[in-house]
Amino acid sequence: MNRIVSRDKIRGMFLGLAIGDALGMPAETLTRREIQKRFGRIDKYIEPRGHKWFDGKPAGMWTDDTQLTLAVADSFIDKGQFDMDDIAVRHVKALKESDLGWGSTTREAVQRLSEGTHWNISGYSTTPLGRGIGNGVAMKIAPLAAYLTTRYRNHELSQPDVDDISRFAFMTHSTGIGAASALAHIEAIYHCLTHTRRHFFDDEFLKAVIGAAKRHNTFTEDNSDSERDKLLFQLGYVDRLDWSVIPVEAMLKVFNGGTSKASSSLPFSYAMFLRNVDSIDAIYETVNAGGDTDSNGAIVGSLLGALYGEYIFPAHLVNELWQKNHILEIADRFCAVFGIV
Repeated sequence: MNRIVSRDKIRGMFLGLAIGDALGMPAETLTRREIQKRFGRIDKYIEPRGHKWFDGKPAGMWTDDTQLTLAVADSFIDKGQFDMDDIAVRHVKALKESDLGWGSTTREAVQRLSEGTHWNISGYSTTPLGRGIGNGVAMKIAPLAAYLTTRYRNHELSQPDVDDISRFAFMTHSTGIGAASALAHIEAIYHCLTHTRRHFFDDEFLKAVIGAAKRHNTFTEDNSDSERDKLLFQLGYVDRLDWSVIPVEAMLKVFNGGTSKASSSLPFSYAMFLRNVDSIDAIYETVNAGGDTDSNGAIVGSLLGALYGEYIFPAHLVNELWQKNHILEIADRFCAVFGIV
């Protein structure tokens, strides 16, 4: 097992997230059949013509998934540590720059931040409305996972770390599923960053992810809710079945279409990642499946890049990515701050 995180893996994590996001952008909210009819097979960047949110934007442009990931990364780069006050400020700054593609839960919580609400309660008013159950935390949490790799060699999240991760989630998603999805994806990214492909095993990956999702924080009385229970149930499906032989259509039925709900998006994305863990097809099949294509693509892309490094991505996906140099600059600065070579 290789516990040394490399610069190549960090660059791959950031690149993969943005690549999956940009590939899925023009197909977001479409069904698998609609994607096939409109685009055929997506394996390159496509202009989102006629899209309800992204019409007129260039091919290869990424969305809020990458935008907020980079905002979180900027905080770690400037502060050199986990700083919720600064992360909240970065979210407000990002909202002022653009809220294109933002989910309503995140947008409303960050709007409350901008009006002076403290981050420890900014997400709470979403809960009575049935909000706070989406994948908006997992999609931006990769820099926090990368930061944790610089602190641990034999990984075991301390209870204070679990609490910090939960606070990060609760800033916008004040639900049990918000915290559980954050903890699950922290572990997923961490596992890929700290393992070589030779020492990566599906069952160990899933055991770690499920174990993380079950962790509880200490500052709320009850972390459970029905969506959190659904997430754990669906992760159990990922663990028990061989997804390499199951048709994508059947997978979509099992995981409720790969929608933006965290209880659907994360298990579906992990299954798609493991289905083609050795190939860029993991991203292609994910964004062609329909549902929350940009976020699911970003999740799978970040895992693929974290496991292999940047070389796993074809040249056309790297070279034609919107603001590629900016993303790599963020990745390199992150490595410089935390001594990753």
